Amino acid sequence: MSTTPQTDFDSSARRHMDDADLLHAHARPANADHLAGLAAECALKALIAGFLGGHINPQDLVVHPNANGPIRKHVNTLWPEMVTIVQNRSASALIPLLTSQPFADWKVDDRYCDGTHLTATTVSNHLSAARAVISILEQAHLDGMLT
Repeated sequence: MSTTPQTDFDSSARRHMDDADLLHAHARPANADHLAGLAAECALKALIAGFLGGHINPQDLVVHPNANGPIRKHVNTLWPEMVTIVQNRSASALIPLLTSQPFADWKVDDRYCDGTHLTATTVSNHLSAARAVISILEQAHLDGMLT
């Protein structure tokens, strides 16, 4: 058994989403919100690496020709950059989703906060957006679009 973790953005996205839904159902909005952002981020990185012409480098970072170096961004800054990454590609399912910025108010540093600044609407919007991008990822797998 290997003790070296293997980067797998697909399974990470699903795992984070499952846990976000579970925490949300148990009235744990701060961690549900945090994991929703991580789930969406992982799903976007899986799409970049498997569908949109990118790859995962030896340092386990996603690289794309339209990005300026390895992508070290969280969902709040990666989401708006996706418009540049999907340009000139067949990613019609992503385009309508990318016209909004559902994670503009999400911050990875919120993991250090008490969560009182989060509203039920904010958490719900983040969960919905994460589910939407994961659905696109899952459909890409079903369509055989991801390698």
